[in-house]
Amino acid sequence: MSTPSSNPELSAEYLADNKASEILSIIIIFPALALMVVALRLYTRIYIIKSFSHDDIAIILAMALSIVSSSLQGMQVYHGLGRHTEIASGAQIVETLKALYGSIICWVIAIALVKTSIVVQYLRITTEKRIRIVCWTFLCCSNMYYTAILFVSIFECVPIRSYWDRQVPGRCINRAVNYYGTAVFNILSDLTLLIIPFFILRHTVMARRQKFTLAIILGLGSFATIASSCRIPALYTILNTKDFMWDSAGAAMWSTMELNAGILCASLATLRAFIMKLWPRIFLTSQGSRMSAITPNRSRKSKYYSMEGSILVKKSITVQSTANTDNGDEIQLNAQPSYDRICEIEAGSTTPEAQQ
Repeated sequence: MSTPSSNPELSAEYLADNKASEILSIIIIFPALALMVVALRLYTRIYIIKSFSHDDIAIILAMALSIVSSSLQGMQVYHGLGRHTEIASGAQIVETLKALYGSIICWVIAIALVKTSIVVQYLRITTEKRIRIVCWTFLCCSNMYYTAILFVSIFECVPIRSYWDRQVPGRCINRAVNYYGTAVFNILSDLTLLIIPFFILRHTVMARRQKFTLAIILGLGSFATIASSCRIPALYTILNTKDFMWDSAGAAMWSTMELNAGILCASLATLRAFIMKLWPRIFLTSQGSRMSAITPNRSRKSKYYSMEGSILVKKSITVQSTANTDNGDEIQLNAQPSYDRICEIEAGSTTPEAQQ
């Protein structure tokens, strides 16, 4: 391995090139933003809505793996990632590849958990049969694919040690197929997850302003798709580079942005009750009432509206309704004996309680 002292052709400007500050800013800022939003999500789910579900567990695990992945990328920077390969020693390159190996495994698992969290959230808030079939199909296909990619990533080189120590004889798979295949699947799955919510909103009963606000929040998922797309040129660069330590910086940054953008998008939609608590006017209806202003039909055939996951879910039941339109804060549904419930629709939750 050549060094600056043994290669006089390297200019001072070339030796000074360093992308470390760019990489560090990305791997610190994006996970920090994602962690803050996840914390708000947990506060909303536990203390406001008082409901903790499987999608919350998945996003917590994804956030933890994102932090580990970013920490491993920080180790890569410490050992020379973002500087030219000619400057690095053989030991530094080995340590960089070790950290890269670990960060890829964490990244694959975290991405799978993010998509699982989003789909489980969709399943919780929709009762439409066709949408649920699409969600379950996506969930099964996605998890099977990422399980396969996880094993491919672990055993990309056999023996595993030959991944980072090129002096160890070994065989490696075609990395281009692995990297490009994963990138294309991520883009297609992100687009699918971006489209599904708009079909859910079509079948959701809420004020137009509320739908518009939710559409904007859910539309932020397009950033994850953009990050996935931008990662492809970076992958092409590292697959064809002779300066691995320098050219890998782009892929590291876009991978971090893609993962944490997914975590952000998975969590933002759950903050509706939190936002409403701070700025209730955002979710006011045109009549000036709050979420509970969705007044059911005063007939034997009425509707029961649930706030699971802070998004309204429509469930048909046979009830007699009495709406307190003066306060706009509570709707009491007196059902027939088989549906003997009281549903109090409040500013961020709905709590059905059985009457004695």
